[in-house]
Amino acid sequence: EKPKSEIAKEPLYRSKYDPKAPLTGSTFGLRGTRNTGKGIHELKKTCVVSSTFGPTNQNSPDPTNFLRKGSRVKQMPALQVPTQHERRISRPHKPAVPSRGDKPVLGLKTEKNFVSYNAANAILSSPPRLKQDDGDFMRTMNYGKVPEY
Repeated sequence: EKPKSEIAKEPLYRSKYDPKAPLTGSTFGLRGTRNTGKGIHELKKTCVVSSTFGPTNQNSPDPTNFLRKGSRVKQMPALQVPTQHERRISRPHKPAVPSRGDKPVLGLKTEKNFVSYNAANAILSSPPRLKQDDGDFMRTMNYGKVPEY
């Protein structure tokens, strides 16, 4: 065996400052502060601490009390079906389709002469009015001038 060499250890380093005194210039663990003159313990009392992943004062949810299927669905009132009598009153019926044996009414004639009626309408009607032309827009008073705003 080799003989162990005796290396002289230096004594453990001890700071000359008080280890329990608050830090004066650090904002470690704080968010949104510019006050560096106070100690960190004083700052933590007045500022928001961001040293955790989320709010610490929130209670965890009860694992037995979770949402069930259809628990938030509102119940619709029962649909009231109208009776047959109410249905007939609510909307009028169309005329019935004529049966196969029904005969059309024959012999209906009009005394109106459509040819002379249309000729009289064409003669008495006035011609359609054409769109009025505004004239030459380049000869108006405001042509070429800057509009007033």
